Amino acid sequence: FTNDAIVKPIPKDKIQYVNDGVINDNRWTNWVENPRSGDWVGFILGSGLPEEKYINNLEATFFEDWGCSSPESFEIQYYVGNKVVLPKQPSHVLMESENPFNDDKNWVTVTNLVANPNVTSSIDTNYYTFDMVKTKVLRIKMKPKSGKSLGIKEIKAFEERVEPNSDFVVSGIQVN
Repeated sequence: FTNDAIVKPIPKDKIQYVNDGVINDNRWTNWVENPRSGDWVGFILGSGLPEEKYINNLEATFFEDWGCSSPESFEIQYYVGNKVVLPKQPSHVLMESENPFNDDKNWVTVTNLVANPNVTSSIDTNYYTFDMVKTKVLRIKMKPKSGKSLGIKEIKAFEERVEPNSDFVVSGIQVN
């Protein structure tokens, strides 16, 4: 759910802003007068088309004002469903009842999550590491603080790659 033109004409609250590389006034929020009990924000990995990636990290910069805050609690999850269906309305995936992203059975919570800083910040970027997962989609599923909505300025994840070393020389092989 996004507080955007479908809800009110507020141009600052757009889902596209959560991964635009800009951390300033650009933001996504789910603000409404009566805060929602929770929401998730996800992103599909790849360049144009969904691609499987090996991911073990996520960075999140939350937005805070009089109505929005960082989450009270959250889970970082990866998609394990059989099919990736690109949403028709990325700001309102929940309105697409048949989209498999809305089925919690298609998501698994990452393991061995480590946060830096330990307490979620609404000012500075939060860095998270976890056991490596192979997926096409990540999401952060959040519960808001009492009386608040959720806000995010930026989310990033980086693929772990092993680059082949092509300039080595084998000088011998030994077997014990």
